[in-house]
Amino acid sequence: MISCLKCNGTLKYDIVSRLLVCESCNSHFAPEDADIAGAEESKEFDATVYNCPRCGGEVISLNNQVVSNCSYCGEQVQLTSRMMKIEKPKAIIPFEVTKDRCIKTFKERMNKAPCVPDDFKSQGNLDGFRAIYMPHWVYKGEQKGELSYIVHEPPKKNSASYYYYVNGEVDLTYEGMAHDASSSFPDSMSELLAPYNMSKMVDFAPGYYAGFYADAADVAAEVYEYEAESAMINETKELLTKMSDTKGMIENYSPDLWKEVVHSEIKESYIAMLPVWFMTYRSKDRVSYITMNGQTGRMAFDIPVSKPKFLLLSAVFGVLASFFLFIFKLSNPPLCTFFLAFLAMWMVLRHRQSIELITKKKGVMSDWGENYAKVKQAKERNKKLREAAKRAGMEDLHEDVYVTAEANYTSREEYIREKEAIGKRRDKRKGLVISAAFVILYAVSQVFSVLMSLIGGKIVGFMVAAAIVIVGIWMGVENVIRLTETEETGNIMKGGFSVLSIIICGIMIGWFPEDYTFFAIANVVVLVLITITAIDIIDKHNRLGTRKIPHFEYSKFK
Repeated sequence: MISCLKCNGTLKYDIVSRLLVCESCNSHFAPEDADIAGAEESKEFDATVYNCPRCGGEVISLNNQVVSNCSYCGEQVQLTSRMMKIEKPKAIIPFEVTKDRCIKTFKERMNKAPCVPDDFKSQGNLDGFRAIYMPHWVYKGEQKGELSYIVHEPPKKNSASYYYYVNGEVDLTYEGMAHDASSSFPDSMSELLAPYNMSKMVDFAPGYYAGFYADAADVAAEVYEYEAESAMINETKELLTKMSDTKGMIENYSPDLWKEVVHSEIKESYIAMLPVWFMTYRSKDRVSYITMNGQTGRMAFDIPVSKPKFLLLSAVFGVLASFFLFIFKLSNPPLCTFFLAFLAMWMVLRHRQSIELITKKKGVMSDWGENYAKVKQAKERNKKLREAAKRAGMEDLHEDVYVTAEANYTSREEYIREKEAIGKRRDKRKGLVISAAFVILYAVSQVFSVLMSLIGGKIVGFMVAAAIVIVGIWMGVENVIRLTETEETGNIMKGGFSVLSIIICGIMIGWFPEDYTFFAIANVVVLVLITITAIDIIDKHNRLGTRKIPHFEYSKFK
Protein backbone atom coordinates (compact mmCIF):
# COMPACT_ATOMS: atom_id res chain seq x y z
CA MET A 1 0.00 0.00 0.00
CA ILE A 2 1.39 3.41 -0.99
CA SER A 3 0.46 6.10 1.52
CA CYS A 4 0.47 9.88 1.21
CA LEU A 5 3.21 11.51 3.25
CA LYS A 6 0.79 14.25 4.40
CA CYS A 7 -2.64 12.68 5.00
CA ASN A 8 -1.91 8.94 4.75
CA GLY A 9 -4.31 8.69 1.79
CA THR A 10 -3.88 6.49 -1.28
CA LEU A 11 -1.41 7.60 -3.93
CA LYS A 12 -1.75 6.95 -7.64
CA TYR A 13 0.82 7.48 -10.39
CA ASP A 14 -0.29 10.16 -12.88
CA ILE A 15 0.98 9.49 -16.40
CA VAL A 16 0.76 13.12 -17.55
CA SER A 17 2.62 14.75 -14.64
CA ARG A 18 4.77 11.64 -13.98
CA LEU A 19 4.19 12.13 -10.27
CA LEU A 20 2.27 10.34 -7.52
CA VAL A 21 -0.99 12.14 -6.74
CA CYS A 22 -2.93 11.74 -3.49
CA GLU A 23 -6.60 10.95 -4.09
CA SER A 24 -7.52 12.68 -0.80
CA CYS A 25 -5.46 15.89 -0.50
CA ASN A 26 -4.17 16.15 -4.11
CA SER A 27 -0.55 16.32 -2.95
CA HIS A 28 2.17 15.42 -5.44
CA PHE A 29 5.29 13.32 -4.82
CA ALA A 30 8.07 11.80 -6.87
CA PRO A 31 7.69 8.01 -7.22
CA GLU A 32 11.06 7.50 -5.53
CA ASP A 33 9.94 9.47 -2.43
CA ALA A 34 6.75 7.54 -1.64
CA ASP A 35 6.36 5.70 1.66
CA ILE A 36 5.93 2.04 0.69
CA ALA A 37 4.51 -0.10 3.46
CA GLY A 38 6.88 -2.96 4.22
CA ALA A 39 9.42 -1.93 1.57
CA GLU A 40 12.96 -3.00 2.24
CA GLU A 41 15.83 -0.88 1.04
CA SER A 42 17.47 -3.72 -0.79
CA LYS A 43 15.32 -6.35 -2.46
CA GLU A 44 11.61 -6.58 -1.60
CA PHE A 45 8.35 -4.67 -1.10
CA ASP A 46 4.81 -5.60 -0.06
CA ALA A 47 2.18 -6.01 -2.77
CA THR A 48 -1.18 -7.68 -3.40
CA VAL A 49 -1.19 -10.69 -5.71
CA TYR A 50 -4.47 -11.19 -7.60
CA ASN A 51 -5.25 -14.70 -8.83
CA CYS A 52 -7.96 -15.75 -11.32
CA PRO A 53 -9.91 -18.75 -9.94
CA ARG A 54 -10.70 -19.93 -13.50
CA CYS A 55 -7.41 -19.83 -15.42
CA GLY A 56 -4.86 -19.25 -12.65
CA GLY A 57 -3.48 -16.03 -14.17
CA GLU A 58 -1.79 -13.70 -11.68
CA VAL A 59 -0.95 -10.00 -11.52
CA ILE A 60 0.26 -7.79 -8.69
CA SER A 61 -0.80 -4.36 -7.47
CA LEU A 62 0.08 -2.03 -4.62
CA ASN A 63 -3.51 -0.89 -4.09
CA ASN A 64 -6.12 -2.96 -2.25
CA GLN A 65 -9.05 -3.09 -4.67
CA VAL A 66 -11.67 -5.45 -6.04
CA VAL A 67 -10.64 -6.85 -9.44
CA SER A 68 -13.70 -8.14 -11.31
CA ASN A 69 -12.16 -9.54 -14.50
CA CYS A 70 -9.07 -11.46 -15.54
CA SER A 71 -6.68 -9.86 -18.02
CA TYR A 72 -5.65 -13.19 -19.53
CA CYS A 73 -8.84 -15.24 -19.94
CA GLY A 74 -11.39 -12.39 -19.96
CA GLU A 75 -13.53 -14.10 -17.32
CA GLN A 76 -15.87 -11.75 -15.43
CA VAL A 77 -15.12 -13.05 -11.97
CA GLN A 78 -13.79 -11.55 -8.76
CA LEU A 79 -10.12 -12.36 -8.42
CA THR A 80 -8.83 -13.68 -5.11
CA SER A 81 -6.03 -11.73 -3.45
CA ARG A 82 -3.21 -12.28 -1.00
CA MET A 83 -0.39 -10.14 0.37
CA MET A 84 3.16 -11.12 -0.49
CA LYS A 85 6.66 -9.72 -0.51
CA ILE A 86 7.72 -9.14 -4.12
CA GLU A 87 11.29 -9.00 -5.33
CA LYS A 88 12.24 -5.68 -6.87
CA PRO A 89 13.24 -5.58 -10.53
CA LYS A 90 16.25 -3.48 -11.44
CA ALA A 91 14.69 -0.92 -13.79
CA ILE A 92 11.42 0.37 -15.20
CA ILE A 93 10.09 2.46 -18.09
CA PRO A 94 7.12 4.49 -16.78
CA PHE A 95 3.88 4.78 -18.76
CA GLU A 96 3.73 7.72 -21.16
CA VAL A 97 0.53 6.84 -23.05
CA THR A 98 -2.72 7.61 -21.23
CA LYS A 99 -5.79 5.37 -21.32
CA ASP A 100 -7.74 7.98 -23.32
CA ARG A 101 -5.04 8.07 -25.99
CA CYS A 102 -4.92 4.27 -26.04
CA ILE A 103 -8.69 4.01 -26.64
CA LYS A 104 -8.64 6.78 -29.25
CA THR A 105 -5.82 5.13 -31.21
CA PHE A 106 -7.54 1.75 -31.12
CA LYS A 107 -10.82 3.26 -32.37
CA GLU A 108 -8.99 4.90 -35.27
CA ARG A 109 -7.42 1.56 -36.20
CA MET A 110 -10.78 -0.21 -35.98
CA ASN A 111 -12.38 2.29 -38.36
CA LYS A 112 -10.25 0.65 -41.05
CA ALA A 113 -11.56 -2.82 -40.14
CA PRO A 114 -15.28 -2.86 -41.04
CA CYS A 115 -15.81 -6.57 -40.39
CA VAL A 116 -14.88 -6.70 -36.69
CA PRO A 117 -17.71 -7.51 -34.22
CA ASP A 118 -19.48 -4.48 -32.72
CA ASP A 119 -18.77 -5.49 -29.13
CA PHE A 120 -15.06 -5.83 -29.99
CA LYS A 121 -14.81 -2.05 -30.39
CA SER A 122 -17.67 -1.01 -28.09
CA GLN A 123 -16.94 1.56 -25.41
CA GLY A 124 -17.83 -0.94 -22.71
CA ASN A 125 -15.16 -3.31 -23.96
CA LEU A 126 -12.59 -0.53 -24.50
CA ASP A 127 -12.98 0.58 -20.89
CA GLY A 128 -11.42 -2.76 -20.01
CA PHE A 129 -7.94 -1.60 -21.07
CA ARG A 130 -5.65 -2.29 -18.11
CA ALA A 131 -2.20 -0.81 -17.56
CA ILE A 132 0.21 -3.67 -16.81
CA TYR A 133 3.98 -3.59 -16.39
CA MET A 134 5.39 -6.62 -18.19
CA PRO A 135 8.76 -8.05 -17.07
CA HIS A 136 11.50 -8.22 -19.71
CA TRP A 137 15.03 -9.51 -19.65
CA VAL A 138 17.39 -6.75 -20.76
CA TYR A 139 20.75 -7.94 -22.07
CA LYS A 140 24.12 -6.25 -22.22
CA GLY A 141 26.79 -7.75 -24.46
CA GLU A 142 30.34 -7.07 -25.59
CA GLN A 143 32.46 -7.84 -28.64
CA LYS A 144 36.15 -7.26 -27.96
CA GLY A 145 39.24 -8.77 -29.56
CA GLU A 146 41.09 -9.32 -32.81
CA LEU A 147 38.90 -9.56 -35.90
CA SER A 148 39.56 -11.67 -38.98
CA TYR A 149 37.13 -12.69 -41.73
CA ILE A 150 37.08 -13.42 -45.48
CA VAL A 151 35.64 -11.26 -48.26
CA HIS A 152 34.91 -12.82 -51.65
CA GLU A 153 34.87 -10.45 -54.63
CA PRO A 154 32.95 -12.19 -57.44
CA PRO A 155 34.47 -12.28 -60.94
CA LYS A 156 33.81 -9.38 -63.27
CA LYS A 157 34.01 -9.39 -67.06
CA ASN A 158 37.34 -10.88 -68.24
CA SER A 159 38.69 -11.11 -64.69
CA ALA A 160 39.05 -13.68 -61.94
CA SER A 161 37.38 -13.74 -58.54
CA TYR A 162 39.40 -12.68 -55.49
CA TYR A 163 39.40 -13.59 -51.80
CA TYR A 164 40.61 -11.12 -49.18
CA TYR A 165 41.38 -11.52 -45.50
CA VAL A 166 40.12 -8.57 -43.47
CA ASN A 167 41.95 -8.09 -40.17
CA GLY A 168 41.44 -5.60 -37.37
CA GLU A 169 40.04 -5.22 -33.87
CA VAL A 170 36.49 -5.05 -32.59
CA ASP A 171 35.47 -3.15 -29.45
CA LEU A 172 31.68 -2.86 -29.25
CA THR A 173 29.14 -2.80 -26.42
CA TYR A 174 25.44 -3.50 -26.92
CA GLU A 175 22.82 -2.78 -24.29
CA GLY A 176 19.04 -2.57 -24.21
CA MET A 177 18.06 -5.78 -26.04
CA ALA A 178 14.78 -6.66 -24.30
CA HIS A 179 12.81 -9.92 -24.40
CA ASP A 180 9.57 -10.83 -22.65
CA ALA A 181 10.23 -12.65 -19.36
CA SER A 182 6.62 -13.65 -18.63
CA SER A 183 5.20 -16.95 -19.86
CA SER A 184 1.69 -15.43 -19.62
CA PHE A 185 2.40 -12.72 -22.20
CA PRO A 186 2.61 -14.12 -25.77
CA ASP A 187 5.99 -13.62 -27.44
CA SER A 188 4.25 -12.69 -30.69
CA MET A 189 2.65 -9.70 -28.95
CA SER A 190 5.81 -8.51 -27.22
CA GLU A 191 7.75 -8.72 -30.50
CA LEU A 192 5.20 -6.56 -32.32
CA LEU A 193 5.16 -3.98 -29.51
CA ALA A 194 8.95 -3.54 -29.62
CA PRO A 195 11.10 -1.54 -29.72
CA TYR A 196 11.03 0.59 -26.56
CA ASN A 197 13.17 3.66 -26.06
CA MET A 198 15.54 2.14 -23.50
CA SER A 199 17.27 5.48 -22.88
CA LYS A 200 14.22 6.48 -20.80
CA MET A 201 14.60 3.54 -18.46
CA VAL A 202 15.01 4.56 -14.79
CA ASP A 203 15.88 2.77 -11.57
CA PHE A 204 12.91 0.88 -10.22
CA ALA A 205 10.83 2.30 -7.39
CA PRO A 206 7.58 0.68 -6.15
CA GLY A 207 5.86 4.06 -6.48
CA TYR A 208 5.62 3.54 -10.26
CA TYR A 209 3.22 0.64 -9.59
CA ALA A 210 0.68 2.88 -7.80
CA GLY A 211 -2.66 2.50 -9.61
CA PHE A 212 -1.21 -0.03 -12.06
CA TYR A 213 -0.72 -3.77 -12.30
CA ALA A 214 2.37 -5.86 -12.96
CA ASP A 215 3.18 -9.37 -14.08
CA ALA A 216 6.03 -11.44 -12.68
CA ALA A 217 9.07 -12.87 -14.44
CA ASP A 218 9.02 -16.67 -14.60
CA VAL A 219 11.26 -17.28 -17.64
CA ALA A 220 15.00 -17.72 -17.18
CA ALA A 221 17.44 -15.30 -18.80
CA GLU A 222 19.14 -18.03 -20.86
CA VAL A 223 15.94 -18.67 -22.87
CA TYR A 224 16.53 -15.57 -25.01
CA GLU A 225 20.31 -15.21 -24.73
CA TYR A 226 20.86 -16.79 -28.14
CA GLU A 227 18.39 -14.39 -29.76
CA ALA A 228 19.98 -11.37 -28.06
CA GLU A 229 23.43 -12.50 -29.14
CA SER A 230 22.22 -13.07 -32.71
CA ALA A 231 20.91 -9.50 -32.80
CA MET A 232 24.34 -8.25 -31.70
CA ILE A 233 26.14 -10.30 -34.35
CA ASN A 234 23.81 -9.21 -37.16
CA GLU A 235 24.23 -5.56 -36.18
CA THR A 236 28.01 -5.95 -36.23
CA LYS A 237 27.89 -7.66 -39.65
CA GLU A 238 25.89 -4.72 -41.05
CA LEU A 239 28.36 -2.29 -39.52
CA LEU A 240 31.34 -4.14 -41.04
CA THR A 241 29.62 -4.22 -44.43
CA LYS A 242 29.07 -0.46 -44.40
CA MET A 243 32.59 0.31 -43.23
CA SER A 244 34.34 -1.87 -45.82
CA ASP A 245 31.79 -1.47 -48.65
CA THR A 246 31.58 -5.25 -49.07
CA LYS A 247 27.83 -5.72 -49.44
CA GLY A 248 27.11 -9.29 -50.44
CA MET A 249 30.81 -10.20 -50.40
CA ILE A 250 31.39 -11.29 -46.80
CA GLU A 251 31.59 -15.07 -46.55
CA ASN A 252 28.42 -16.68 -45.26
CA TYR A 253 29.71 -18.00 -41.93
CA SER A 254 27.44 -19.92 -39.58
CA PRO A 255 26.10 -18.01 -36.53
CA ASP A 256 28.38 -19.98 -34.20
CA LEU A 257 31.42 -19.12 -36.31
CA TRP A 258 30.46 -15.44 -36.42
CA LYS A 259 30.22 -15.54 -32.63
CA GLU A 260 33.87 -16.58 -32.52
CA VAL A 261 34.92 -14.10 -35.22
CA VAL A 262 33.54 -11.04 -33.40
CA HIS A 263 34.13 -12.47 -29.88
CA SER A 264 30.48 -11.97 -28.96
CA GLU A 265 29.46 -12.54 -25.33
CA ILE A 266 26.48 -11.66 -23.12
CA LYS A 267 27.96 -9.99 -20.04
CA GLU A 268 24.86 -9.08 -18.05
CA SER A 269 21.10 -9.58 -17.93
CA TYR A 270 18.56 -8.01 -15.60
CA ILE A 271 14.79 -7.63 -15.23
CA ALA A 272 13.14 -4.37 -16.31
CA MET A 273 9.41 -3.62 -16.22
CA LEU A 274 8.05 -2.24 -19.51
CA PRO A 275 4.60 -0.59 -19.88
CA VAL A 276 1.78 -2.32 -21.80
CA TRP A 277 -1.89 -1.43 -22.16
CA PHE A 278 -3.69 -4.78 -22.19
CA MET A 279 -7.27 -5.77 -23.01
CA THR A 280 -8.95 -9.14 -23.55
CA TYR A 281 -11.90 -9.81 -25.85
CA ARG A 282 -13.55 -13.14 -25.18
CA SER A 283 -15.70 -15.10 -27.64
CA LYS A 284 -16.87 -18.51 -26.38
CA ASP A 285 -13.75 -20.57 -25.62
CA ARG A 286 -11.25 -18.27 -27.33
CA VAL A 287 -9.77 -14.87 -26.52
CA SER A 288 -8.27 -12.01 -28.51
CA TYR A 289 -5.57 -9.81 -26.99
CA ILE A 290 -5.38 -6.10 -27.73
CA THR A 291 -2.12 -4.52 -26.56
CA MET A 292 -0.33 -1.19 -26.84
CA ASN A 293 3.22 -0.17 -26.05
CA GLY A 294 2.65 2.15 -23.07
CA GLN A 295 5.64 4.29 -24.06
CA THR A 296 5.45 4.67 -27.86
CA GLY A 297 1.78 3.90 -28.63
CA ARG A 298 2.62 1.05 -30.99
CA MET A 299 -0.26 -1.48 -31.13
CA ALA A 300 -0.53 -5.23 -31.61
CA PHE A 301 -3.83 -7.08 -31.53
CA ASP A 302 -5.79 -10.09 -32.73
CA ILE A 303 -8.66 -9.15 -35.06
CA PRO A 304 -11.70 -11.45 -35.13
CA VAL A 305 -14.10 -11.23 -38.08
CA SER A 306 -17.89 -11.02 -37.77
CA LYS A 307 -19.62 -13.42 -40.19
CA PRO A 308 -22.79 -11.30 -40.63
CA LYS A 309 -20.71 -8.20 -41.38
CA PHE A 310 -18.53 -10.11 -43.81
CA LEU A 311 -21.55 -11.47 -45.68
CA LEU A 312 -23.18 -8.03 -45.77
CA LEU A 313 -19.98 -6.42 -47.08
CA SER A 314 -19.65 -9.18 -49.68
CA ALA A 315 -23.24 -8.58 -50.79
CA VAL A 316 -22.59 -4.85 -51.17
CA PHE A 317 -19.45 -5.56 -53.16
CA GLY A 318 -21.39 -8.01 -55.33
CA VAL A 319 -24.03 -5.37 -56.11
CA LEU A 320 -21.35 -2.84 -57.03
CA ALA A 321 -19.56 -5.40 -59.21
CA SER A 322 -22.84 -6.24 -60.98
CA PHE A 323 -23.44 -2.53 -61.62
CA PHE A 324 -19.93 -2.25 -63.07
CA LEU A 325 -20.54 -5.24 -65.36
CA PHE A 326 -23.88 -3.76 -66.47
CA ILE A 327 -22.26 -0.40 -67.33
CA PHE A 328 -19.64 -2.10 -69.50
CA LYS A 329 -22.23 -4.49 -70.99
CA LEU A 330 -20.54 -7.55 -69.51
CA SER A 331 -23.41 -8.74 -67.35
CA ASN A 332 -24.59 -11.96 -68.96
CA PRO A 333 -25.10 -15.21 -67.01
CA PRO A 334 -22.60 -17.37 -68.97
CA LEU A 335 -19.80 -14.86 -68.39
CA CYS A 336 -20.72 -14.64 -64.70
CA THR A 337 -20.52 -18.44 -64.52
CA PHE A 338 -17.05 -18.30 -66.04
CA PHE A 339 -15.77 -15.84 -63.44
CA LEU A 340 -17.53 -17.65 -60.58
CA ALA A 341 -15.47 -20.71 -61.54
CA PHE A 342 -12.27 -18.74 -60.97
CA LEU A 343 -13.62 -17.33 -57.70
CA ALA A 344 -14.35 -20.90 -56.55
CA MET A 345 -10.78 -21.93 -57.46
CA TRP A 346 -9.39 -19.11 -55.36
CA MET A 347 -11.65 -20.13 -52.45
CA VAL A 348 -10.36 -23.71 -52.60
CA LEU A 349 -6.75 -22.52 -52.47
CA ARG A 350 -7.50 -20.05 -49.65
CA HIS A 351 -9.34 -22.69 -47.63
CA ARG A 352 -6.49 -25.17 -48.02
CA GLN A 353 -3.98 -22.51 -46.98
CA SER A 354 -5.97 -21.77 -43.80
CA ILE A 355 -5.96 -25.43 -42.79
CA GLU A 356 -2.23 -25.79 -43.52
CA LEU A 357 -1.49 -22.68 -41.42
CA ILE A 358 -3.48 -24.10 -38.50
CA THR A 359 -1.60 -27.39 -38.81
CA LYS A 360 1.73 -25.57 -38.92
CA LYS A 361 0.80 -23.48 -35.90
CA LYS A 362 -0.08 -26.62 -33.94
CA GLY A 363 3.25 -28.24 -34.75
CA VAL A 364 5.49 -25.33 -33.77
CA MET A 365 6.19 -24.06 -30.28
CA SER A 366 6.84 -20.41 -31.16
CA ASP A 367 6.37 -19.02 -27.64
CA TRP A 368 9.66 -19.94 -25.98
CA GLY A 369 8.65 -18.41 -22.64
CA GLU A 370 5.47 -20.47 -22.41
CA ASN A 371 7.38 -23.57 -23.45
CA TYR A 372 10.01 -22.92 -20.78
CA ALA A 373 7.34 -22.59 -18.09
CA LYS A 374 5.66 -25.84 -19.18
CA VAL A 375 8.95 -27.74 -19.20
CA LYS A 376 9.86 -26.29 -15.80
CA GLN A 377 6.48 -27.32 -14.45
CA ALA A 378 6.89 -30.83 -15.93
CA LYS A 379 10.33 -31.17 -14.32
CA GLU A 380 8.92 -30.18 -10.92
CA ARG A 381 6.06 -32.67 -11.33
CA ASN A 382 8.51 -35.40 -12.37
CA LYS A 383 10.65 -34.63 -9.33
CA LYS A 384 7.69 -35.13 -7.01
CA LEU A 385 6.67 -38.35 -8.79
CA ARG A 386 10.25 -39.63 -8.61
CA GLU A 387 10.36 -38.96 -4.87
CA ALA A 388 7.02 -40.72 -4.42
CA ALA A 389 8.28 -43.70 -6.45
CA LYS A 390 11.44 -43.81 -4.33
CA ARG A 391 9.41 -43.84 -1.12
CA ALA A 392 7.28 -46.68 -2.52
CA GLY A 393 10.35 -48.66 -3.53
CA MET A 394 9.53 -48.42 -7.26
CA GLU A 395 12.20 -45.94 -8.32
CA ASP A 396 13.38 -48.24 -11.16
CA LEU A 397 9.92 -48.12 -12.74
CA HIS A 398 9.69 -44.32 -12.81
CA GLU A 399 10.46 -42.52 -16.06
CA ASP A 400 10.53 -38.75 -16.56
CA VAL A 401 7.97 -37.56 -19.07
CA TYR A 402 8.33 -34.12 -20.60
CA VAL A 403 9.27 -32.69 -23.96
CA THR A 404 11.62 -29.79 -24.54
CA ALA A 405 10.80 -28.00 -27.80
CA GLU A 406 13.74 -27.23 -30.04
CA ALA A 407 13.94 -23.46 -30.52
CA ASN A 408 14.79 -22.05 -33.92
CA TYR A 409 15.65 -18.54 -32.78
CA THR A 410 15.45 -15.48 -35.04
CA SER A 411 16.38 -11.89 -34.35
CA ARG A 412 13.53 -9.83 -32.93
CA GLU A 413 14.55 -6.71 -34.85
CA GLU A 414 14.91 -8.70 -38.07
CA TYR A 415 11.45 -10.17 -37.50
CA ILE A 416 9.93 -6.72 -36.96
CA ARG A 417 11.68 -5.22 -40.00
CA GLU A 418 10.46 -8.07 -42.20
CA LYS A 419 6.89 -7.70 -40.88
CA GLU A 420 6.93 -3.95 -41.59
CA ALA A 421 8.38 -4.50 -45.08
CA ILE A 422 5.67 -7.06 -45.88
CA GLY A 423 3.00 -4.61 -44.71
CA LYS A 424 4.35 -1.82 -46.91
CA ARG A 425 4.54 -4.09 -49.95
CA ARG A 426 0.98 -5.27 -49.32
CA ASP A 427 -0.31 -1.69 -49.13
CA LYS A 428 1.40 -0.80 -52.41
CA ARG A 429 -0.09 -3.83 -54.14
CA LYS A 430 -3.70 -3.19 -53.10
CA GLY A 431 -4.40 -0.50 -55.69
CA LEU A 432 -2.55 -2.37 -58.42
CA VAL A 433 -4.43 -5.62 -57.74
CA ILE A 434 -7.86 -3.94 -57.91
CA SER A 435 -6.98 -2.11 -61.12
CA ALA A 436 -5.50 -5.25 -62.68
CA ALA A 437 -8.60 -7.27 -61.75
CA PHE A 438 -10.88 -4.94 -63.72
CA VAL A 439 -8.48 -4.84 -66.69
CA ILE A 440 -8.23 -8.65 -66.77
CA LEU A 441 -12.00 -8.95 -66.45
CA TYR A 442 -12.54 -6.73 -69.47
CA ALA A 443 -9.73 -8.33 -71.53
CA VAL A 444 -10.91 -11.90 -70.91
CA SER A 445 -14.47 -11.01 -71.85
CA GLN A 446 -13.30 -9.53 -75.15
CA VAL A 447 -11.07 -12.51 -75.98
CA PHE A 448 -13.92 -14.85 -75.07
CA SER A 449 -16.27 -13.00 -77.46
CA VAL A 450 -13.74 -13.01 -80.33
CA LEU A 451 -13.07 -16.76 -79.99
CA MET A 452 -16.77 -17.51 -79.96
CA SER A 453 -17.30 -15.54 -83.17
CA LEU A 454 -14.29 -17.14 -84.93
CA ILE A 455 -14.55 -20.83 -84.14
CA GLY A 456 -18.05 -21.12 -82.76
CA GLY A 457 -19.50 -20.70 -79.33
CA LYS A 458 -20.10 -24.39 -78.68
CA ILE A 459 -16.53 -25.45 -79.44
CA VAL A 460 -15.04 -22.68 -77.28
CA GLY A 461 -17.52 -23.42 -74.53
CA PHE A 462 -16.68 -27.12 -74.60
CA MET A 463 -12.91 -26.46 -74.45
CA VAL A 464 -13.27 -24.03 -71.56
CA ALA A 465 -15.73 -26.32 -69.77
CA ALA A 466 -13.44 -29.34 -70.09
CA ALA A 467 -10.52 -27.33 -68.68
CA ILE A 468 -12.59 -26.07 -65.73
CA VAL A 469 -13.95 -29.53 -64.87
CA ILE A 470 -10.46 -31.07 -65.05
CA VAL A 471 -9.07 -28.32 -62.79
CA GLY A 472 -11.95 -28.81 -60.35
CA ILE A 473 -11.42 -32.58 -60.13
CA TRP A 474 -7.65 -32.13 -59.78
CA MET A 475 -8.08 -29.57 -56.96
CA GLY A 476 -10.55 -31.87 -55.20
CA VAL A 477 -8.18 -34.84 -55.36
CA GLU A 478 -5.24 -32.71 -54.18
CA ASN A 479 -7.34 -31.41 -51.30
CA VAL A 480 -8.08 -34.93 -50.14
CA ILE A 481 -4.42 -36.00 -50.45
CA ARG A 482 -2.93 -32.96 -48.71
CA LEU A 483 -5.54 -32.39 -46.01
CA THR A 484 -5.84 -36.02 -44.88
CA GLU A 485 -2.26 -35.58 -43.63
CA THR A 486 -3.52 -32.95 -41.15
CA GLU A 487 -5.83 -33.11 -38.14
CA GLU A 488 -8.44 -31.05 -40.00
CA THR A 489 -9.88 -33.88 -42.10
CA GLY A 490 -13.39 -32.94 -41.00
CA ASN A 491 -13.07 -29.67 -42.94
CA ILE A 492 -12.28 -31.26 -46.31
CA MET A 493 -15.98 -31.29 -47.15
CA LYS A 494 -16.35 -27.55 -46.55
CA GLY A 495 -13.60 -26.89 -49.07
CA GLY A 496 -15.26 -29.50 -51.27
CA PHE A 497 -18.30 -27.25 -51.69
CA SER A 498 -16.16 -24.87 -53.75
CA VAL A 499 -14.69 -27.82 -55.65
CA LEU A 500 -18.25 -28.88 -56.49
CA SER A 501 -19.08 -25.34 -57.61
CA ILE A 502 -16.11 -25.40 -60.03
CA ILE A 503 -17.42 -28.59 -61.62
CA ILE A 504 -20.96 -27.15 -61.85
CA CYS A 505 -19.59 -24.05 -63.61
CA GLY A 506 -17.69 -26.24 -66.06
CA ILE A 507 -20.77 -28.35 -66.83
CA MET A 508 -22.92 -25.26 -67.41
CA ILE A 509 -20.36 -23.68 -69.76
CA GLY A 510 -20.02 -26.96 -71.70
CA TRP A 511 -23.75 -27.50 -71.94
CA PHE A 512 -24.42 -23.81 -72.69
CA PRO A 513 -28.24 -23.90 -72.65
CA GLU A 514 -29.92 -21.23 -74.75
CA ASP A 515 -32.27 -20.39 -71.92
CA TYR A 516 -30.25 -18.21 -69.53
CA THR A 517 -32.58 -19.20 -66.68
CA PHE A 518 -30.50 -22.35 -66.15
CA PHE A 519 -27.33 -20.23 -65.91
CA ALA A 520 -28.98 -17.92 -63.39
CA ILE A 521 -30.10 -20.85 -61.20
CA ALA A 522 -26.66 -22.49 -61.44
CA ASN A 523 -24.95 -19.19 -60.52
CA VAL A 524 -27.11 -18.85 -57.40
CA VAL A 525 -26.30 -22.44 -56.37
CA VAL A 526 -22.57 -21.83 -56.97
CA LEU A 527 -22.67 -18.63 -54.90
CA VAL A 528 -24.28 -20.52 -52.00
CA LEU A 529 -21.60 -23.24 -52.17
CA ILE A 530 -18.80 -20.67 -52.32
CA THR A 531 -20.34 -18.81 -49.37
CA ILE A 532 -20.25 -22.01 -47.25
CA THR A 533 -16.52 -22.29 -47.92
CA ALA A 534 -16.03 -18.55 -47.26
CA ILE A 535 -17.74 -18.86 -43.86
CA ASP A 536 -15.43 -21.73 -42.94
CA ILE A 537 -12.44 -19.61 -44.03
CA ILE A 538 -13.64 -16.94 -41.58
CA ASP A 539 -13.81 -19.59 -38.85
CA LYS A 540 -10.22 -20.54 -39.68
CA HIS A 541 -9.17 -16.88 -39.61
CA ASN A 542 -10.74 -16.39 -36.19
CA ARG A 543 -9.06 -19.55 -34.98
CA LEU A 544 -5.67 -18.41 -36.25
CA GLY A 545 -6.13 -14.85 -34.98
CA THR A 546 -7.35 -15.78 -31.50
CA ARG A 547 -6.07 -17.98 -28.71
CA LYS A 548 -7.42 -20.70 -26.51
CA ILE A 549 -8.37 -19.49 -23.06
CA PRO A 550 -5.12 -19.95 -21.11
CA HIS A 551 -4.88 -22.19 -18.08
CA PHE A 552 -1.94 -21.58 -15.76
CA GLU A 553 -1.27 -24.66 -13.67
CA TYR A 554 1.35 -23.09 -11.46
CA SER A 555 1.92 -19.92 -9.48
CA LYS A 556 4.58 -17.35 -10.32
CA PHE A 557 4.43 -16.06 -6.76
CA LYS A 558 5.61 -18.72 -4.31
